[in-house]
Amino acid sequence: MRRLLFACLCVGTLYPAPAMADPVVLGTGTFGIGFGAGSPDIQNGPMHFSMTIMPGFAQPGPTLFELTLTNADNGREFLSSASTDPDFTAFAGFLTNGRNDEMSIGYLFDDGLGITDSIAEDGVFTIPDGVTASMIKAIRLRFDELHIATFPGDEREVGVNATLSVEGVSNPVPEPATLVLVIGGLVAMRRRVRLRSMSASVLVDCASQ
Repeated sequence: MRRLLFACLCVGTLYPAPAMADPVVLGTGTFGIGFGAGSPDIQNGPMHFSMTIMPGFAQPGPTLFELTLTNADNGREFLSSASTDPDFTAFAGFLTNGRNDEMSIGYLFDDGLGITDSIAEDGVFTIPDGVTASMIKAIRLRFDELHIATFPGDEREVGVNATLSVEGVSNPVPEPATLVLVIGGLVAMRRRVRLRSMSASVLVDCASQ
């Protein structure tokens, strides 16, 4: 019993934080757009980017990656998680709810010019059946191609090709707190068995007298 109690104390002391399996890629995604044309550009952005799920007609839902981009962000990666985006958990819930919701991807400039691209969810994300919202821990966005240009007047030119990686865990590892409960349960079971053995011994002694 002392050994079990010692093991319980060691687990709680050495592993105070929840354990998590190594991240795996649960799904992928791609999207892109190209619009505008004109004479040689006079500046390179900035452009405001966002990705919103639209669960109903003209009904905006959770939004991720509210970014202000310039051409310097070409090739850059951005990571969204519950610790960086307040809408992350809700966004992951929509991705795994079994419906093919509409997505709205915005490419807008300070003066209001730009475009909002509406596309079905499965036209952006590919996530296998069986993946749940609780399994998704992060979504990684990479701009493989990013070109932003403005021209005299109201002309804008934008070229975007991007990839998405949905990351998380496939088989969560038991948390140390759970291990502590298991060990505590073993201690209680051993104590009960010992008490039963002692009771049986008393009964045997009484019967033999």
